Amino acid sequence: MLEVIFSVVMLFLAVMGLIEFVRIISLAVFRVKKDKNEILVVPISGHNENAEMILRNAISRAKWLCGTDNRKVFCIDFDMDAETRQICEIISQECEFLYVCSSAEFIEHIRQEAN
Repeated sequence: MLEVIFSVVMLFLAVMGLIEFVRIISLAVFRVKKDKNEILVVPISGHNENAEMILRNAISRAKWLCGTDNRKVFCIDFDMDAETRQICEIISQECEFLYVCSSAEFIEHIRQEAN
């Protein structure tokens, strides 16, 4: 019985590894090289129970769409409460390309990128 469970677990891990391998190859083959940064914007306001899930989803999408370079995810603070802001700040410390900023700071960043 233990051998069957072990075999099923190993088969599952092998399939997951194959899927990840196909994803990496498809990113390398089909990625269009661009000179400018890829930007994903996530606006969050008020008290948001799903802020962590939203940001982790945005990070995952940025990794999928933008590959490994030239990607930025901006979490725009539209009057977040303190708890939601703290969650966003913790996640931004875990991810080097996630930035939590106000709308004015975001506009200033876009202006600097345009110049």
